[in-house]
Amino acid sequence: GLCGVSGSGKSTLLHQVLAERDPETGDIAKTSAHWVRFDEQPGEIALVDQSPAARTPRSNTALYAGAWDAIRTWLGNSDEAKAAGFTPSHFSFNAGEGRCERCRGAGWETVEMQFLSDVSVPCPSCEGRRFRDEILAFQLGGKSVADILDMTVTEAREFLGPRTPATGQLGVLEEVGLGYLRMGQPLTTLSGGEAQRLKLVRFLGTLGKETQQALLLLDEPTTGLHRDDVSRLIALLHRLVDAGHSVVVVEHHRDVLAACDWLLELGPEAGPAGGQSVAEGTPDAVSKAQTPTGKLLRGGDDAFVVSENRSTRTRPTSIQVRGAREHNLRNISLDIPHGQLTVLTGVSGSGKSSLAFDILFAEGQRRFLECVSAYARQFVEQLPKPDIDSLTGLPPTVAIEQRITRGSSKSTVATVTEVAQYLRVLFARAGTPHSPVTGKPLVSLTEDAVVRRVLERTKVLKKGRIHLAVPLVRARKGHHQPLADWAVQRGSRWMRCDGTMVETTAFKRLDRYSEHDIDVVIADLLPGGLTEKPGEDPVEGERGLRTVVREALALGNNSLVLLDTAGDEIAFLSTSRVDAATGEAYPEIDPKHLSWNSPRGWCPECRGHGRMVEKFSADEEEKLHEDAIADRVGEAVCETCQGQRLGPIGRNIRLEGKGSTKSFPELLFLQPAESLAFLHSLKLGPRERAVADALIPEIAARLSFLGSVGLGYLSLDRAADTLSGGEAQRIRLASQLGSTLSGALYVLDEPSIGLHPRDNDHLIASLRALRDRGNTVLVVEHDEDTMRAADLVVDLGPGAGRHGGHIIAQGNAAAVMRAENSITGSSLREPMKHPMRGKRRSVSDRGEGSPESWVELEGAALRTLRGFDLRIPRGRLTVVSGVSGAGKSTLISDLLAPMAQFGIQKEKDKVTGKEGLTILGGLKPVFKTLTGLKGLRQLVVVDQDPIGKTPRSTPATYIGAWDLIRERLAQLPESSIRGYTASFFSFNTKGGRCETCSGAGRIKLEMSFLAETYVPCEDCGGSRFGPMAREIRWNGKSAPELLAMTFEEAAAFLSFDARLRDLCELMAKTGLGYLTLGQSSPTLSGGEAQRLKLVSELARGLPTFMDRARGKIRPSLYLLEEPTIGLHHSDCRKLLELLHALVDQGHTVVVVEHHPDVLAEADWLIEIGPEGGIEGGHLLHQGTPEALLKKKGSPTAPALAQALNIKLV
Repeated sequence: GLCGVSGSGKSTLLHQVLAERDPETGDIAKTSAHWVRFDEQPGEIALVDQSPAARTPRSNTALYAGAWDAIRTWLGNSDEAKAAGFTPSHFSFNAGEGRCERCRGAGWETVEMQFLSDVSVPCPSCEGRRFRDEILAFQLGGKSVADILDMTVTEAREFLGPRTPATGQLGVLEEVGLGYLRMGQPLTTLSGGEAQRLKLVRFLGTLGKETQQALLLLDEPTTGLHRDDVSRLIALLHRLVDAGHSVVVVEHHRDVLAACDWLLELGPEAGPAGGQSVAEGTPDAVSKAQTPTGKLLRGGDDAFVVSENRSTRTRPTSIQVRGAREHNLRNISLDIPHGQLTVLTGVSGSGKSSLAFDILFAEGQRRFLECVSAYARQFVEQLPKPDIDSLTGLPPTVAIEQRITRGSSKSTVATVTEVAQYLRVLFARAGTPHSPVTGKPLVSLTEDAVVRRVLERTKVLKKGRIHLAVPLVRARKGHHQPLADWAVQRGSRWMRCDGTMVETTAFKRLDRYSEHDIDVVIADLLPGGLTEKPGEDPVEGERGLRTVVREALALGNNSLVLLDTAGDEIAFLSTSRVDAATGEAYPEIDPKHLSWNSPRGWCPECRGHGRMVEKFSADEEEKLHEDAIADRVGEAVCETCQGQRLGPIGRNIRLEGKGSTKSFPELLFLQPAESLAFLHSLKLGPRERAVADALIPEIAARLSFLGSVGLGYLSLDRAADTLSGGEAQRIRLASQLGSTLSGALYVLDEPSIGLHPRDNDHLIASLRALRDRGNTVLVVEHDEDTMRAADLVVDLGPGAGRHGGHIIAQGNAAAVMRAENSITGSSLREPMKHPMRGKRRSVSDRGEGSPESWVELEGAALRTLRGFDLRIPRGRLTVVSGVSGAGKSTLISDLLAPMAQFGIQKEKDKVTGKEGLTILGGLKPVFKTLTGLKGLRQLVVVDQDPIGKTPRSTPATYIGAWDLIRERLAQLPESSIRGYTASFFSFNTKGGRCETCSGAGRIKLEMSFLAETYVPCEDCGGSRFGPMAREIRWNGKSAPELLAMTFEEAAAFLSFDARLRDLCELMAKTGLGYLTLGQSSPTLSGGEAQRLKLVSELARGLPTFMDRARGKIRPSLYLLEEPTIGLHHSDCRKLLELLHALVDQGHTVVVVEHHPDVLAEADWLIEIGPEGGIEGGHLLHQGTPEALLKKKGSPTAPALAQALNIKLV
């Protein structure tokens, strides 16, 4: 035995000295012959090392052990086999005429699953039994060749008995404990220990027969063995020695060392300190040596027990934040417990997002990126290190933020959730291709039929030649030089690369990162029925053609292609996937045929958009990228694909379920529950079932979790850019729930946004499930139910901006309620009383205070809307409610808004459905009439589109206040004298800005693989302006000083300017008075950004100069979609006061909202439902909030009753 510490030189001695192997290649090299001297030269030197037993699954137990050749010989030389005309070669699955030609004796086929592991499925021809039917039908001793391969080693040894030498080889397998292995079991399925023993058996079986002595070299044969198996191995090694062979073993196992006749220990240490003989002799003699092996032999495993007196660090149980000063945080410190659900709350702008995202998430990402190479970090956005003293106990972080859009203009719910990616593979690998012409399943053709179709082409050939080519590469990346080399070796002259004919000898490597199609020409068809192969004389007649066709089908996976000399395709022929009616063959189905993002799969007319695309020339097409093409997409449905986005092949692959079949687009048209029910009802064969079993669990997890987060109403083909911020965030939450990640920190930004109160319990259950999986869940949230469900609530405040950044309260919801200074606690203790003004405005058709008129929409039938009549009182606050997906946004944003805009612009009191066709598109009207628009000045829409957050954008520029200030500065006498215009006072254009920093106020330092760092501009001191602009003063204030003002300060300073005063006061009324005019937009929280957008839109409705001159404000129509997003309960009160003020001025305000406090303040309440998607679209109620409470089955009534403090009967 060779022993010693790891790295002492044992393997070097065994491999390079005794086995005479080259250290680089492992090949035999006689370089060490002068080192080794044998008293008697061994007949053979055999090395058994730790390399894998086999790299191909074709190799199996019987073959590797050397038993199968003997079994084949026994079968093939039997009288029964000779009578049937069989020889031993017929029973070989690696060659010969007996194996199944489809799988070439493998018994299985590999199905490429793209981003999943490939799936091995039984060969449909031999059903996994490797041989042709006539071979499988042959039996000897009552067993077929397939039956023998299915036996265990023990069963085969007992069945074969003394009839074949294989019995002895199988007996050796049993001796080392491998009798349970199946004879045909692929070696790639063996464990490490099984593979090591099998390698040993192979050599033992061979050497055991040798009469001449052999030297057997073993490298740690106990790897992967149980101690009981080690004892069997030792007995087997002793049997070899008793047979006259010499065995040298590199080992650490004490039992093996103790069983050796002689030990040689190398050491004393590893590397340069090793390589010496430190002990040798019998195990008893070595056990007395003061060496590591001697110590092991004397004391066993206990000899190396490590003392437990080492210091241990307690594993952190929480995330510990110390001294956080990022943005407006006031040097706060807190602990966030691991494995719990923590809610960060507080008024909008109090510092919640700064703590959650700018500190915890950003630092988690930054620390993760520190683990990758500096080179890789150059290509990843680097988040700056936050301003904190310390942050410990931080696990890996995952952020699920609010983002309205995701992906490209073609993205859908299915692509965002990755359901589409899995379904594409399922349809491509388990679906049945149908004819785009007849709609019937494609069929298979015989080789004779393919030959006849080729003959038909040659008969009409009068001159020139037709290339017969083999499709070898389809949509595969790589430079493909080896394929060209192979073509040259076989004599092929031409190949077609991506549609272009290329001489094989002139082939140049292709772009390895692009997908390519390659066909290799293997013969030419000439006039007169001649077939010419490269380097051979033309052959006349069908026989020569049949030989070439057979060769092409074998090389081309049952397909071939006929090309003209220019490389244009004449015909694609195949023995499978053929339209029986037309004879046209179709290529092998690839998942890309079902992708509307791939030229291989998209509809050529609309390029995968599903809607008509503006025509452009071929030259333009090459220059246009996909985003530019998206700008040319119209509203009309594509006439070619009827909105299904795919080409004819992808549209006609179908799966059969219970009672129906569906194509990929048809399945995407369904809602998650419907799609899942169809997938669970699929009728599949064994081959297809193996594919489906790998895919459907992944699909089912994603579809079921969509329902758990309240998104079960979405159809899978719903465009991603039509999702709200809350819907987009919950889709990402659903994808995380579908994963099995644990031990991470999840940071979520108001996941309840856009969610009906009824569905909140499902969301909370999802968050708890994420927590119970072992994750830490941190949620920025204002929702009361989520706070009450949290393990810990942290309330930041007391105010917003410079007035916030402190921890006001922390504990459970009850503890926060007891905190005196907590605005959140006050909101929980004392809910808002409704109606805030004591009573609602009258909404009766007649009587004092009734509306002067109504906006009436008759026959609303867009998408899922059910053709109802809608009435909205003018000069009132109307709220539209309903469960998520019921059709609220469709009704207000997609139908009422564009048609009201059209009517107001045209000064029409009545708009008809026919007129709406020019605005909404479609083939038939989706409403009858819209009336009641007379006298409205304009339409003001506040939707959920995010504001731009570039560093150059500020609140003052966003709402238009800075444009007015620049005009006023330019009108000052001093500016006029110097010739300054309004643009001179812009920090985004040349003129008065500081050119050193280009008006940014700071300089960016490029840090290569580190995060970008910004430092204040030394020339302007961060003021953005140059000295000439800073000299101009308006009432004592320069442009930089005006930008440094808060809106509250600016409202007082600019009180003499009515327009600027109104803008600044509007900011203050929405709770944003603390923001400075020049604050950078990226530093705004989600709630601040939402209210800033609200102000920018409401500013459009401010009285004009003419309105002020007349002393009367012309009413406008305001449509707001979920304006409470990101708002604290106290901010909601400010919002409601603002909305009431607008109504008091005579405006009509319509709000789409879920928030119970907003519903309770409505003068007129509309509910759409009762469910989402196809089960929604009904008008459940239009009237007062109190009247809704009387409607049985209303999803909104329970939450409204709680807000009104009324008990439902």
